[in-house]
Amino acid sequence: MRIDALLLTCLCACGAEVRPSASTRSSLGADAGLSRAMVDEVVSAHLSAIRACYEDHAKAEGRPPGVVRAGWRIEPSGAVGSVEIVSTTLHSSAIEGCITSEIARWEFPASSRPTDVAEHPFTF
Repeated sequence: MRIDALLLTCLCACGAEVRPSASTRSSLGADAGLSRAMVDEVVSAHLSAIRACYEDHAKAEGRPPGVVRAGWRIEPSGAVGSVEIVSTTLHSSAIEGCITSEIARWEFPASSRPTDVAEHPFTF
């Protein structure tokens, strides 16, 4: 199922932006454990850490801006059970590893069933 993009844009110190785009795909909906709003709230609270992943490594590696699409499963407890990079234009194991490590630490509200975020883009 395709859902609208987050309406958040965070500016990096380096001038790049971190913003999810309109191509976010998820299992969020009536049959999902968490609503889109619940997931969006947690994601928005952690965008500065995702931005830091790019900033910390991009300068050292000389990386141009790009897009990293991550997917993850939220367990009924609210913990992230698994996270993966779905696609990337950065091709930086350091940046991608940092992003997956950050997402793995996120805590979501508890729900009655798991929630799969199939693809969430972070644009730098």
